[in-house]
Amino acid sequence: MKTFITSMLFLFSIETIAQQSNFCGQYIMEQKLLQQHPEIKERREALEKHTADYTANYFSRLHQNQIQSDTILFVIPVVFHIMHNYGAENISKAQILDAMRIINEDFQKLNADTAQVVPLFQPIVGDVQVEFRLAQLDPQGNCTDGITRHQTLLTNDGNDALKAIVQWPPDKYLNIWVENSCSFAVAYAFLPGALPGVDGIVTIDESVGSIGTSNNSQGAVHTLSHEIGHYLNLWHTWGPGNNPGLPTNCNIDDFVFDTPNTIGSSGCNLSQSTCSVGVIDNVQNIMDYASCPSMFTQGQVARMQAALNSNISNRNNLWITANLLLTGTNDSFPTTVCAPVADFSDKIIRVCEGQSVTFYNTSYGGDFTTINWQFTGGNIVASTDTNPTVEYNTSGIYDVTLSVTNSAGNSTLTRNALVEVSPAIATTLAPSIQDFETLIFPSNNWSYENNGGTHWETTTLASLSGTKSIYLQNDSANSTTEDIFYTENFNLSNATAPVFNFKIAFANRGISNDNLKIFMSTDCGQTWVLKYTKSGNSLETVNSTALNFIPTASEWRQDAMNISTAAGQPNVRFKFQFTADGGNNIFIDDINISGVTGFEQLNADAINLSLSPNPANQQTVLSFELITSANVSYLLTDVTGREVFKSKPEKLADGKHYFIIEKVFSIGLYFLNLKIDEQHVIQKVVFK
Repeated sequence: MKTFITSMLFLFSIETIAQQSNFCGQYIMEQKLLQQHPEIKERREALEKHTADYTANYFSRLHQNQIQSDTILFVIPVVFHIMHNYGAENISKAQILDAMRIINEDFQKLNADTAQVVPLFQPIVGDVQVEFRLAQLDPQGNCTDGITRHQTLLTNDGNDALKAIVQWPPDKYLNIWVENSCSFAVAYAFLPGALPGVDGIVTIDESVGSIGTSNNSQGAVHTLSHEIGHYLNLWHTWGPGNNPGLPTNCNIDDFVFDTPNTIGSSGCNLSQSTCSVGVIDNVQNIMDYASCPSMFTQGQVARMQAALNSNISNRNNLWITANLLLTGTNDSFPTTVCAPVADFSDKIIRVCEGQSVTFYNTSYGGDFTTINWQFTGGNIVASTDTNPTVEYNTSGIYDVTLSVTNSAGNSTLTRNALVEVSPAIATTLAPSIQDFETLIFPSNNWSYENNGGTHWETTTLASLSGTKSIYLQNDSANSTTEDIFYTENFNLSNATAPVFNFKIAFANRGISNDNLKIFMSTDCGQTWVLKYTKSGNSLETVNSTALNFIPTASEWRQDAMNISTAAGQPNVRFKFQFTADGGNNIFIDDINISGVTGFEQLNADAINLSLSPNPANQQTVLSFELITSANVSYLLTDVTGREVFKSKPEKLADGKHYFIIEKVFSIGLYFLNLKIDEQHVIQKVVFK
C-alpha cells in the first residue's frame, strides 16, 4: 500500500468532485468546510499521528491475543432528529429502531451478510466493539426516547442548515438528522476535527433502516454504517474523494493497511482487481460504493477505535461512564416512560360535502396508551381509533383536536380551521370574472398559504381594470419560497366549453427563474392537476429590472389555459402557486371563467321546491309547484357523479306535485337534479 503524509489529504481541490456519485456527500462537504476553515488541517494531522500510534499498539495486542472480540468497549449515545413537513420523511419510531439494530450488527460483526464475505477477506472481518444506544435523557436531563421531531421546509435539501434548528451537544451525543431530500447525496458526515456546530450525520429517510420508507437495498441498509465510518475517521476504500472508478484512485490511499488499493466500486464484482495484478479488491467493504457492503476490516477497526480514544471532536467523551450517566445510556439506567406529545399534520384539508377524511396520528415521545380525537362538523364527534376516518356532509370550516395519554402524562393539540368543506355543488356559476374590486381577501374560500414572509394580497398599487389586483411582493429574500392562493369554487355543470383566462404582470430581477404554476381541482381541492406553468423569461411581461416592479397598463399580458376537462363539473377550483427565485413582484387581475352553457338553471324558490325530511332515514318527499303544464323527470347521483336513479319523463299538469324518493342505496350525500322542460334545479339530499 502507498503511504502519504497527512497533509496530502488537503491537497484535493473542490474540482475533484465534479463527477461525484450521488451516494455519499462526505467529501463534498469536507472540501467546502476546509476552504472556509483551514485551521481544521492541524487537528486532522494531530489525529493522524495519534491514529498511527494507536494502530501499531492495536495490532501488537491483536497478535498477542490480547483483544477479546464480542466484547462491547464503547457505548455511544445517539439522537435522531426527524426534520419533516408531515410527509413520508416523518419516519416511524419502528424504522429508527430498525436502523439502530442494523448499525449495531454492522459494528459488532453480527450482520448476517458477513457470511457472504468472500473467503479471502473472512479472516480480517473486524468487530468494532461499539454499541449504539438511543439516549434516554436529553441535554437538560429530561426523559427522551432519543428521537426529536421538527416541522420545517428545510427537510428538502436543508443539510447543514438543519443543525441550526436543533443539535444536541456533539461531545455527548451522536446527532443524526433525517431529511426528505438532498440534492447531492443520500447522506454525509464529517470526519473528526470538523467544527462542533456541524458535527454529526445527515441522511435522507430512504437510507434509514430496512422498513418503512427505506428503499431496502443492501446499499441503503448500510448507509448509516458507512457514514458512521466517516464520523469515526474512515475514508472511502479508494481514499479521500467521492469518485469511485477513476484510474487515478490507484495513486491515493485510505490509510488502512489491510484494505487493498482500489479505484472503488459501484456494482458487486467480487473478483474485481483494479490497481495491482492479482490483488483482489475488498468490494464488500462498507466504506466502498459497491452494492453489496457487509464488512469492516481489522485495520478499519483500529482506525475507528483510535478516533474514539482521541480528544479531537471529543469522541473520547462519548463513551465514558460520566457521559453515559448523563445521557441515560449506562447499563443500569432504569427503563422509563416519557410523556407523549400529541401531533398530527397542520396541512389544511379540502373536501366536498359528502367526502371522507382519514386523520393520521403522528404523536411522538412516549408511546401513548389512550388516544382521543375530537371533531366538529363531522359525522362523528369523537374517536379512539389511531387513524380515524370522518365524513363531512355540511360545508364549513372545522377544528380537530387530538389527546394522547400514558402513565407519564398527557398532551392535547387542536388544529383550528383544519378542515375546509365546500358545497358539493358550487354556488358561483360560469360565466364569472374576478377583478378584485370588491373581494375581501382572504374570504369566501379565496385563501392563501405561505410559510413566512410576504404572501398574496389584494393591492391598489396596480391593476388592469378598476383599481385593484392581487399581487405577491417578491425579492431576493423570498428565494426558494413557495406562495399559493386559492380561488373560490365554481359550478361548471352547465358549461360545455369552459374557458379560463387571466391578466398577469411580472418582471424578472436579473437572471432570476421564478415560476408560476396553476392547478385545477374538480374534487374541492383533494387532488390537483397542473394546467399552466411558466418560468423566468417566459413568465415576464416586461424586461427585467432591479427596481421594485409596479406595472403600467402596457406591461400586462393575458394568459389562458385549457380547462375543457372541467366541462359539466359542479365544483371546480384553481390554485396559483408561485415559487420565488429572487425575482420581482407578480400581479394577477381579471380572472375570467366563461364558456357555452348547456342548460338553464331554475330557482328552487320559484317552484316552491322542498325535500322533507332531509336528512332522511328511509325516504324523503320531493314537492314542487308548476305554474303551467310541463315535462318533468329527476336524476339522483352520488358525490362522484354516478347515477343511482333516473325517473321516466312524464307530462304533469299545473299545480302541486309530490315524488317519494326511497333509500335503495347506501347512506351518504346525494344530488337530486329535477328537470322541468329544459330547466334544471339541483338540490342535495342526505340519507342516514
